[in-house]
Amino acid sequence: MTPRFDIIKGPFLVSWAGYIFCYVVANRFFVFLLGKASILTVTLLALERWFSVIRPFRYKAFFSTKKMLIYVAFIFVLTAALQIYKFFQVKFEDNRCVFVSMPGQEVFVLCNVVGTFFLPSVITWASFIHTWYRIKSSPSLIGRTQQAQAQEILLLRMCAITATALTVCWLPTELFFILSSFHVSRGGLEY
Repeated sequence: MTPRFDIIKGPFLVSWAGYIFCYVVANRFFVFLLGKASILTVTLLALERWFSVIRPFRYKAFFSTKKMLIYVAFIFVLTAALQIYKFFQVKFEDNRCVFVSMPGQEVFVLCNVVGTFFLPSVITWASFIHTWYRIKSSPSLIGRTQQAQAQEILLLRMCAITATALTVCWLPTELFFILSSFHVSRGGLEY
């Protein structure tokens, strides 16, 4: 859960220390950077597992240690670029951090949440469901060893837990941000 940062109204925010606090901590750039990057990284891992099961012969073309590092670096760069507006959304005024409403913020928040949560969640769930369907309907299950079947069950369990955790942990926060940006819900969090 994103903290409310009630501390930003404290009297200790003076001169350069308050300025640094507003632009480094209170704007929540790093909170959102790490949160959105974690969602996209889970989606990347779901796609990696999907490729390993569904397209094993094409797996090495898309996934290697070097490529995974590049993908993760790209996720962090993309997420940082999408969250850069946070630096313009806050200003230090009268020894406190003041949040500035930006024009078109509602549309931006909606697009941001769809692109960085809903779409990745759908991809994660689709990869899990497709993997589950393919493993369950595979004609080669009859000749498989019990150890191979146990590994498949563990893989499916891991995919289900990952997709469920992603949805359960992030859906309430993301819906709250959409609702608060459209002023449907009141809260102390600015997106």
